[in-house]
Amino acid sequence: MRKPPRRRLLPGGLLCLATLTAGAADSDPAALPAWQVLEYEQQAFFVTARSRIEVVPDSANPQQWQLTASSAVANNSEEVVLELAADGSARHRARLSRGKSNEQRFKTYDFLPEHILRVRRDPPPGATSQPPGEWPVSARRKVAYPPGADGLPVTDAYALLLLAARFLSSPGAAADVVVNTEFNFYLVRMSRSDGGPVEA
Repeated sequence: MRKPPRRRLLPGGLLCLATLTAGAADSDPAALPAWQVLEYEQQAFFVTARSRIEVVPDSANPQQWQLTASSAVANNSEEVVLELAADGSARHRARLSRGKSNEQRFKTYDFLPEHILRVRRDPPPGATSQPPGEWPVSARRKVAYPPGADGLPVTDAYALLLLAARFLSSPGAAADVVVNTEFNFYLVRMSRSDGGPVEA
């Protein structure tokens, strides 16, 4: 199988091509996709990886969505809450991750007009009942948008599940979106194909 071409386009990122098959989807930007919950499970070498993704309309603004994702494999887990605008742009992302020896980190990302404000919080020493949002701040950083992101929605990788369904219902031949992962940015281009559907 031929791999899609990759080339460096944005600082710290790669151009990724996603090929999709046509299908039915609601083109109303405020409408939820045909699915509201996705669950994945994979087993290999006596280890099971599980993920659950759910999307609901924002209770305060039906034109916005809230996506939650929880994943776990071995001793590692993460919980992500993503607030999205109608065009798929991220407004806020919160990620709680746990690793070996009960190591925990809580990071928030506010997608502001000039930059993304990334704040990391670590739990205080010893057992604590404090919610992660009240943990002491251990790092704060402004992440500048790359020049190639001008005029494009900047979002999270999880949002591609929603944006791909919306793209399939649109008349366009392709659609571009910028995905942020920690400090890196990737330009993702969605295009159409006559290929068969992927079993899932």
